[in-house]
Amino acid sequence: TKVILPESKIKDLNLNIGKVGKMMIYKTVQANGKLSVPPYNSALITAIVGANIQDIFVLDGEKVKKGQTLALIAHPNLIQMQTDFLKKTEELNFLESEYTRRKTMFEENAISGKALLEAETQYKSKLAEVNGLQKQLQQLQVDMNKLKKGEIIAQIPVKSPIDGFVEQIFVQIGQYVSEQQPMFSVLNNNHLHADLLVYEENADKVKIGQKVIFHTQSSLTKNYKAQIIAVSKSFEEQPKAIHIHADIDDKENTDNLISGMFIEGSIIIDSTDAFALSERAVVIENSNPVAFTAKKVNDNWQFEPVLLTNVVKQDSFYVFNNQPPDNLFVRNNAYYIISELKKDEMADDD
Repeated sequence: TKVILPESKIKDLNLNIGKVGKMMIYKTVQANGKLSVPPYNSALITAIVGANIQDIFVLDGEKVKKGQTLALIAHPNLIQMQTDFLKKTEELNFLESEYTRRKTMFEENAISGKALLEAETQYKSKLAEVNGLQKQLQQLQVDMNKLKKGEIIAQIPVKSPIDGFVEQIFVQIGQYVSEQQPMFSVLNNNHLHADLLVYEENADKVKIGQKVIFHTQSSLTKNYKAQIIAVSKSFEEQPKAIHIHADIDDKENTDNLISGMFIEGSIIIDSTDAFALSERAVVIENSNPVAFTAKKVNDNWQFEPVLLTNVVKQDSFYVFNNQPPDNLFVRNNAYYIISELKKDEMADDD
């Protein structure tokens, strides 16, 4: 049975006609997973001390720089900490002078060793207190040089420890936050990578350096490329699978990708240069692959179905085991031809 179509119909159906050509055929392993970032590219910013939120300067999704102030907190305890530091620093200065004086007197045999030890103990104890307070105030971003000059600040800045985007804000102005309570989460997508699961039967086929092509579930037609940088050495139990991590290529064009997005990917485990037809050039009739040869007859094209007996299905291609016929073939949209063929058969039956 043959189908004859005019040249105009060929253009309308956007049919690609030509000989079976050589193309790069990829053998792949399917994998599912999600996008994620390494731990060093995400930050959960908590309150170091209990305080009230005085102001918030950022919004969800806003880009921030490392060291940028996200909010201001204030509480009488913060002022008290600074006052205590100044007071204890004065006490430390006195005890240091006393310790130095007694050490000189001890060297001149003017006092006992017990008196020197007492001064040394008091001095070192106060030094530890001052150093501890200083560390706490430094964590609160207090400028210690200004504080030592007597400049006490009423508000403490809460700053971002990394570059990135504000992923979530957990607080609001006026709220009291306790110590270690989450305030902001910041995420840096520059090191976003694909975290995929490969099932047990394919685990031995994947390795570092292999290419990955993936898409998100929200955008099935947009493909991204990545390369495997790490393969887990242990299995997840449910499902029985290993994790692979793939670094995404062309990071400048990944603005639409967000950590946590679910993805579907194909890992390229092998490639060969072979004669092949795309699955779009083949229809299945009675469980057998059928393609269509094409022949120009005057101003029309004549199409005839041919059973493919020397091919192997590999992913989305039918690969020829040996040299293919020298005919012209329909190389895409074969379902249009089979539809026309069946319409003709139905007309003949009538």
